[in-house]
Amino acid sequence: AAPSRTGSDAAVAPWEEPDPRLPPVPGRLVALGMLAALLGAVAFGAPAGFLGYFLAGPAGLAWLLVGAGVGMFVGAWFVGRRRGWGLAQWGFVRARRSLWGLTWQLPLMMLSSLLLTAVFGTLLGLSPQESDDVTQEVLAVGGPALVLPTVLAVAVVVPFAEEMLFRRLLLDWLRSRMPVLAAGALATVVFAAVHVAPQAVLYILFLGAWLAFLRVHYASLWAPLILHAVNNAMVAGVALWALTAGL
Repeated sequence: AAPSRTGSDAAVAPWEEPDPRLPPVPGRLVALGMLAALLGAVAFGAPAGFLGYFLAGPAGLAWLLVGAGVGMFVGAWFVGRRRGWGLAQWGFVRARRSLWGLTWQLPLMMLSSLLLTAVFGTLLGLSPQESDDVTQEVLAVGGPALVLPTVLAVAVVVPFAEEMLFRRLLLDWLRSRMPVLAAGALATVVFAAVHVAPQAVLYILFLGAWLAFLRVHYASLWAPLILHAVNNAMVAGVALWALTAGL
């Protein structure tokens, strides 16, 4: 009989295998999670947008973004709680490898995503478009009072919700039905497709591939969440800098 994996051997189980620490993801849970996140985004975002517009006019756009981000997270978390899930069941567990490796991996991944976007964007004839246009517009109309909530929504709340939905529910469900490379590729395409602007979709496609890789490589949702949060924080930071510089 083959020897069982114990101790350190268990911690470095083949990356193709689903993490035995996590409960399996049925297809119904994927659908419910996505639906709940969408309904949450509408339920929180629409009233926040109307309230913001009533109180501060165009600032309603910023309130809408903040409310939608919070609603996405609340909707997904609610579905998990109905199944008794906490952070660990969602995949926020101890990583298989040291997360210190992200100190050199994150800059490499973001830079490679930018370069690939520039190359393929040119080949596809996409017009140049700043990836932070939407964030900059939201910060501009929101005013100083909404800078912090907007940055927190973009850099923390939205990455949490999207990692739970796409790198936990969708990716793990697909991994149970097809080879991990195919599952990662399909989850990445779906993740990119839900974004709108062509230039943004192209960048998110490359970044999403790295997010899926980190999820599998580290066997923890913390790794892709860190990349996702750092990337979004930098986007928000560049947008805020451009706004204050008058660009």
